[in-house]
Amino acid sequence: MTESSLTEKLMTAIGDQEKTGVNTDALNTVIEQQANRINSNNETEQARKNVLTSIMSDNKVDYRFSDFSQKINQSYDEIAQYAKDAKSKHVEPSFIKENVNKMLNELKEAYFDNIDYQLEKIEHDKKLFSENYQPRNPYDNPLVELLKRQDFKANLESLSQTNFDSYLDKLDLTKLSNYEINLLIAKGRSFESPNTNKIYAFKLENNKLKPYQNTETWKTLTSNENQLNILKRQKQQNRINRIQVATKSGQIRSIGFDSQYILSKI
Repeated sequence: MTESSLTEKLMTAIGDQEKTGVNTDALNTVIEQQANRINSNNETEQARKNVLTSIMSDNKVDYRFSDFSQKINQSYDEIAQYAKDAKSKHVEPSFIKENVNKMLNELKEAYFDNIDYQLEKIEHDKKLFSENYQPRNPYDNPLVELLKRQDFKANLESLSQTNFDSYLDKLDLTKLSNYEINLLIAKGRSFESPNTNKIYAFKLENNKLKPYQNTETWKTLTSNENQLNILKRQKQQNRINRIQVATKSGQIRSIGFDSQYILSKI
C-alpha cells in the first residue's frame, strides 16, 4: 500500500464518519500529517534526483575530454606559438629555451594540481552517488514490505529439497530484492542445491548489494580515478614525460613537458 492510497482510504473513512455524525477532527489531523509527510518525501526525492543528475552530467566522459584538459592543450599550443614568434623576432635562443622551460613547468604543475583536485572531487562524487542512487527508504510502506518478506520466507521454509529447484525455475531473479536473493542462497546451500552457484553468480553479476556500480556514471568515475592515480604515481616517481589531452575537435593528443620538442619545430 502506498502513502497516496493510504490517504485515499483515510479520506473515504472521513466521509463515512461524517455521514454517521461522528467527530472527524482526529481523522483530519491524520490526513494533514499524511499529506505533510508525502510532500516532505516528494521534496526529498527531488533533491536526491537533482544530486544524481548533477553528478551524471559532470561525469559523462573520461578526464582527457574535460574542459581543463582542453585548456592545457590550448596553453601548450600558445607556448609553441610563443617560441615561433620569439624566433621570428630574432630573440636569443637560450632566452627562448629558458622561457619555454619555465612555461612548460608551470603548465605541468597546473595539470597535476588539477589531478589532485579531480581525485578529491571523484571521491566526493562517488560518495554522493552511492548514497543517493536509491532512496534511503525504498519502500512505500514498511509494514507492507515486512509482510511481503514474511510471505517469501514462509514459502521458502515450506519447500522440500526435491521441489526447491523447480521453485527456482519459476522465479524471475531480476524482480527479487537483496533480502530475497540472500534467502534463496542460504536455502540452496542448506539443500546443497547445484543451483545455489547460479543464484550467487547472478547476485555478483548484477551487483545486487551495490547496483549503482553497474551504471555508466560509476564506471566513468572509477576509470578516471584509476587513470589519474596512475599519473599521480608516475609524477611522484618522476617518470612522467607526456600526457594525453583532447583537442577541440575531439581528437586525443599526446603532449610533452620537454622544451626540446617545441624548439625543434620552430
